[in-house]
Amino acid sequence: MKLAVIIWALGCALSVKAISQQEVIAAVLIGEAGGEGRKGMEAVLEVIHTRAREQHKLPYHVVTERFQFACLNHVSQATLVQLGRRHPRWAEAVRLVSRSVQTNWTHGANHYHEVTIHPGWKNRICRVGRHIFYSFT
Repeated sequence: MKLAVIIWALGCALSVKAISQQEVIAAVLIGEAGGEGRKGMEAVLEVIHTRAREQHKLPYHVVTERFQFACLNHVSQATLVQLGRRHPRWAEAVRLVSRSVQTNWTHGANHYHEVTIHPGWKNRICRVGRHIFYSFT
């Protein structure tokens, strides 16, 4: 019995390690803006990079911070990556994360929400697809 638990735990640990930080970020792009096309995913990626720069963190640590990206609120990173890999824009999301070219659709925004959400935030910068972007610096 104990051996079975150890083998199961090792299998879980190996499956988590097999997921790269880039894949987690790509899965967040899919989860947050996969239906918005390249421009929408680029806009979310800009927010990730802006927060990383402002908070002196790696982009991976920005996206895995608790309750910052809704697509990761109630699902594991591994599950989100598995779901993301099945999305038709997966390859595009992975390319966006791995490239060094930065876009500027959001003009330095560090927060956003879907258009049907009304948090009463000020400092609106722009709208890209179904997301509204803000800066709180």
